[in-house]
Amino acid sequence: MGIILSSLVLIIILFVIAYIFRDSYNDFIPIIAGMFGTIGLVLFIIMIGCTMLCYCTIDAKTAELQQTYHSLTYQLENIDTLYGESRANDRKELFNQIQEWNEKVVSGRIYHTNLWTNWLEPINYENFELIELK
Repeated sequence: MGIILSSLVLIIILFVIAYIFRDSYNDFIPIIAGMFGTIGLVLFIIMIGCTMLCYCTIDAKTAELQQTYHSLTYQLENIDTLYGESRANDRKELFNQIQEWNEKVVSGRIYHTNLWTNWLEPINYENFELIELK
């Protein structure tokens, strides 16, 4: 949320500069400041919309990730019962799904702890464990 507030402060500063220099003899400064302020305001509104979309679906996505985790761990714990030796392709597919899960959790943790991208990743991946392959 820090990046949202800092961008809002920058937009306000640009509009203040445009207002202060509106009566100056050089029309270049208020026009440029006003243009950048307007562009910044439009981008700020888009950023708020993206953030709202990310946070509106947080409960559903968290439930989906929990279900995926439980499904993969169940399959891994019962691998011999579910997948016999004759179903090597299914075992390989399960290991690929577990590897994708681990990559998703690690990248989610990185996005969530990064100052520039944490507002795009509302889910706290610290609550999800990596699945160890046997």
